[in-house]
Amino acid sequence: MNYICDLGNGRELSLENDGNQTHIGVGSHDGGQQQSQSMGFQTGKWSGTPEVLRQGESVFVQLHLAQGDRYYRAQGGSVQTIDKAPDLADAEKLPLKESSGNSGMKPMKPMEPMKPMEPMKPMAPMKPMR
Repeated sequence: MNYICDLGNGRELSLENDGNQTHIGVGSHDGGQQQSQSMGFQTGKWSGTPEVLRQGESVFVQLHLAQGDRYYRAQGGSVQTIDKAPDLADAEKLPLKESSGNSGMKPMKPMEPMKPMEPMKPMAPMKPMR
């Protein structure tokens, strides 16, 4: 599933569960320029719809997983894992929109290994100098 959350001021947060990976992207579209940064985390499949909450300048993502909830903080252009559940009692829950396409930039796939090069042919012996 893919979700987009409008953070206001031309910023948005994207969430995508792709197999065992969750991609959390933070992007901005200011004027004609777009910038986005996406981070991938090993989470497993989601067991419910994620939640996005704003508290002050920080935005928190709560993922519902089979092994329990996991929390992330998006601040500025970075996303960090939070070890223990933050106190979000006074946080504002932000609405999520389901998205059909890829919500953010995925990390690039590793390049395939290069094919071995053929060994060079031996050089002809040098001619004596005169």
